[in-house]
Amino acid sequence: MAHVSKRPALVATCTVVIIAGGALALWSANQTSTSQSQAEEPTSTMATTCDAAGQGSHVEISCPLVDQNEEGAAMGCEAAAAYMALRAKGHLEGWSFLDFIDTMPYADDGNPYHGYVGDPWKDSEAFDGMMASAVADWTNAYTDGSCTDITGCTEEDLIGALEAGDPCIVWVSGGFSPTWRVDDWFGPSLMGEHAVTLVGYDPDGPSFLVADPGTGTAYWVGWDTFAASWECVRNAVRVS
Repeated sequence: MAHVSKRPALVATCTVVIIAGGALALWSANQTSTSQSQAEEPTSTMATTCDAAGQGSHVEISCPLVDQNEEGAAMGCEAAAAYMALRAKGHLEGWSFLDFIDTMPYADDGNPYHGYVGDPWKDSEAFDGMMASAVADWTNAYTDGSCTDITGCTEEDLIGALEAGDPCIVWVSGGFSPTWRVDDWFGPSLMGEHAVTLVGYDPDGPSFLVADPGTGTAYWVGWDTFAASWECVRNAVRVS
């Protein structure tokens, strides 16, 4: 579930599109299409194939999928997205999602750029969440300092990270629904904000493969649908 900024908003220009819904197919290691099931700990698979007709390569990064709602963290999308990205890179071996979220830093000053604000376990009817800089600082505690706040980057930068095998935590709207930028006292955020993990790219679409903790599934999202949501703020963390 996305956390929602309920403070007065200043609306910036942001194109609105409708998400393409439904369960999407993933590639297995032997190139056989398989549907994504919602098992207790479902996983995506990985395959990389060069596509001379498109820009870059088709890539999918294997990672465990987390359903934040099944875990009881209705407003804990940032923690779930970060956990999936870290596990995809081989970090947090032996850690459960609940182990990880218990270490989440909170912002004493109420600034989500400094730590989590609100309550990850229920909707506090205010701002619930944290932004890219705080997530990068937190995740770096479990790596060699290789997690990078790349806020302000382009889609091409995200593709480059994915092609290098690095998932990216990005801030979009829940369900890629119509949204707009919110300029608050602490900085910009997104109405209906929701953190997901990018784990793949297909140049033929072009489209991105999203591991969504709000649904516990992975699915493909078209370039225009992704851009209409993400480009409002361009928050992102690259996990290496």
